[in-house]
Amino acid sequence: MTFPKRVAIFPGILNGRCGGTARSATLHAAMLAEQNIESVIFGLYTKSIPAAPENLPCGQAKIRLYPATEFGEYYISKNLLNVLKSEISQFDIVHLNGHWNFSNYRIAQICHQQSIPYIISSRGTRRKYSDAKQDRLMARLEPFEQLYIEHATAIHMTSKYELENSNINPDDRRIRLIPNAVDLSGFKPTHSKKEARDILGIEKDTPCLLYFGRVIPEKNVEFLIKLISHLPSAPTLNIVGHRNPSYMEKLLELTKQLGVRDRVNFIDHTEGASRALWLTACDVFLLPSYGENFSLALVEAVSMGIKSLVSDQVGAAEYLSPSECTDLPLGDEHLDEWRDTCLSLINTDPNDADISYKNMLDKFSTDAVFQEWIKLYKTI
Repeated sequence: MTFPKRVAIFPGILNGRCGGTARSATLHAAMLAEQNIESVIFGLYTKSIPAAPENLPCGQAKIRLYPATEFGEYYISKNLLNVLKSEISQFDIVHLNGHWNFSNYRIAQICHQQSIPYIISSRGTRRKYSDAKQDRLMARLEPFEQLYIEHATAIHMTSKYELENSNINPDDRRIRLIPNAVDLSGFKPTHSKKEARDILGIEKDTPCLLYFGRVIPEKNVEFLIKLISHLPSAPTLNIVGHRNPSYMEKLLELTKQLGVRDRVNFIDHTEGASRALWLTACDVFLLPSYGENFSLALVEAVSMGIKSLVSDQVGAAEYLSPSECTDLPLGDEHLDEWRDTCLSLINTDPNDADISYKNMLDKFSTDAVFQEWIKLYKTI
């Protein structure tokens, strides 16, 4: 195949609240549409999570939505599967986003039966489950996962870290390492730091630390609360993102136990220009995640010249220089190292925003990333 004409994109739940997969998958669809490749997004929604394509970078890609039934962390859409049995043959390539995704296992089976090539974009790392019920479910799904991998035409990984933390043979010749494209169109500063702080109600002389992302256990947000308790009294921590209610209770209790409730602010998830405004206002971007296969938010922060401090489990850091991003190991025994590095970054001038923006465009713009995908498509 030299050039696909029609590509089907499966992002799972079509809502940015569910993480970076929906954003990355829809931007990929938009990227293809820009190149006159017909791309169709088959998005799902559930009773508890509505579809929200208006908050995602879908561009000119076509969108089709289907209801899905939830069972625990998993979901499936019988309506979608029935449609695909008769329509999947209309596509040259199927792009499945999400490695541990029960719906994708069934879609892959349909593709294999009809000899339609499919690409897996893992979009995550293998999680460590402590819940016995989840362990049993993962064990039951493992045979499906093996077939899912076995029949794939290509396997897309966004970082070496993601590959190392999968259960895929790293020597598999089908693997392609391609970074996520990142939509940076709204991340050139439009306000000064003072203006941004005035709008957001942040004191102009107080060092501001920022976490931007889902507030869930995998993001290890409690580590940042411990970090703020190790820092002098001046810095404040702003945690911006959609919150898991039970995890939020744990975090609030921890702020009280450590005596930092007045220094930690929880802000609802924001989209669009608000993301850039928060980054403009902050001094250091923090990301202490466990198993972060990439991180769009890190690239967004670096593109604005913001100093960033992340865990050594963040895939996007592989593409960044030490002057753009510092990565450190996790664990309470490393809190002093995080504290000292954080204080050093607070007292260091930010990188030049114009140069940073250009550097990130060179690596992660849709034009740059599309060239890598064309190389892959030509092998199919």
